[in-house]
Amino acid sequence: MTSEDNQISEELKGCYENLIVIDIGANLTNKKYGRDLDSVVQRAKDAGVQKIMVTGTSVRSSKEALRLTRLYPSTN
Repeated sequence: MTSEDNQISEELKGCYENLIVIDIGANLTNKKYGRDLDSVVQRAKDAGVQKIMVTGTSVRSSKEALRLTRLYPSTN
């Protein structure tokens, strides 16, 4: 990154201070996230995501999504 890129990046950060970032379609019930779910949620938080809407594609996965909202209160 050039110094100009860094300056632009810092200016843009100020633009986002008053925004709420919400991931509106996280398929965290997918088995591929099972072992790494803590890390996935933490990376989202580190990236500025404040809320995550966990999706379900069936009754079973919707129940799992509900369970995840209890484990990770930042998910809905």
